[in-house]
Amino acid sequence: MAQVIDNFQARGECEFMAEFAEPFSARVITGLLGLEEQLWPKVADLATKLGYVFSVTIKEDLPMIEEGLLGILDLAKDLIHGREGSDRDDFVGRAALSNPTPGPRLYALKGEGKRAARAGYQVFLPGSAETLGEITSGVLSPTLGYPIGFAYLSGEVETGTKLEADVRGTRVGCEVVKTPFYRRENG
Repeated sequence: MAQVIDNFQARGECEFMAEFAEPFSARVITGLLGLEEQLWPKVADLATKLGYVFSVTIKEDLPMIEEGLLGILDLAKDLIHGREGSDRDDFVGRAALSNPTPGPRLYALKGEGKRAARAGYQVFLPGSAETLGEITSGVLSPTLGYPIGFAYLSGEVETGTKLEADVRGTRVGCEVVKTPFYRRENG
């Protein structure tokens, strides 16, 4: 913090955001991540670009937001890759060592027949007794004429995978599909 303050102390004043808040917080973040301190301007720049996600001109700002997001993701990938097998005791070092298992992911489902699986219903691989996941929402689509819904499922599940949902004690077939469920013809 002394380095930050030294930059404006002699003047007796500062532009708070530009001369104190941004450099200080970016240095704290680089320190927590175990980054070299000279990377703080890059971290500050990427954070500023990501901050535009809260702007009222988000549509025009999307390229800058995406640049910030991709920059942060690249920085994170490099950090984690560089720390694999390391025993450094910092945030990234612990994350690299923890090797967390991925949690459930949200998938779109297309049901068979006319009975829609509702929130809380269990999802299985065909013939399996082990639960693969749970429906979050489901409805019989009046436009499509068949049930559609979403489910949190464990592990990687490919589009086209056949599944079964337990709908009030009866296994009903469904399939993992891509969204959107419906696309209007251009016309």
